[in-house]
Amino acid sequence: MTYGWIVALDALVWAGWSVTVGYAAHRLPLRRLGRDGPLTRLRPWERGGRVYERLAIRRWKDRLPELGDVFRGGVSKRSLPARGTGGLARLEAERRGSSPRPTRGDLAWKHQLHSSADRQRSTVTRVGVTYPLESFAAETRRAELVHWAIPLVVPVFALWNPPWLAGVMAAYALVANLPCLIVQRYNRGRLERILARRALPVRQHRRVAPAPGHVAVAT
Repeated sequence: MTYGWIVALDALVWAGWSVTVGYAAHRLPLRRLGRDGPLTRLRPWERGGRVYERLAIRRWKDRLPELGDVFRGGVSKRSLPARGTGGLARLEAERRGSSPRPTRGDLAWKHQLHSSADRQRSTVTRVGVTYPLESFAAETRRAELVHWAIPLVVPVFALWNPPWLAGVMAAYALVANLPCLIVQRYNRGRLERILARRALPVRQHRRVAPAPGHVAVAT
């Protein structure tokens, strides 16, 4: 087999496997992505995703391809909560009870969540105009699983590739998927910090009637 045919076969396998993995992940019910598993759980050394800021991730993460909406019913995460696009501001506005003008991303998420039977069975209860943070965190897990699974096909290339070209395939798998994995884990770390802050009990302030000779204080 000539190198031209080998490269063509390699490209065909990459494309076919990537589509297969992506569609399989797309079919996963939302309820199965509500929590981290052993693979997607953030490790202590990641510091809630902050460690990736040393890689200047904010400068390049938005340049990566976003294929979350390739399949029907899928959702692009490119405009989901990012400070640069005002996504977090819209979510915070929803929390405060205001009604910001919905974007195309907002409407796509709202359509998906309302039309999915999984949405009714999940533990996510905030539906508003904008997308719930819990649902976006689940979508980052979906994307991360895709980029963990795609490199699993690398050993197959050794069946028809010369050793040096099989090494190129392994390097390609690393270069093509590692940045995407980092971005998903970074985004989920940010979301988990926001959700953790929201879960803190709200301190109720009330004024105590002062006793004679004392000044009223707030508790």
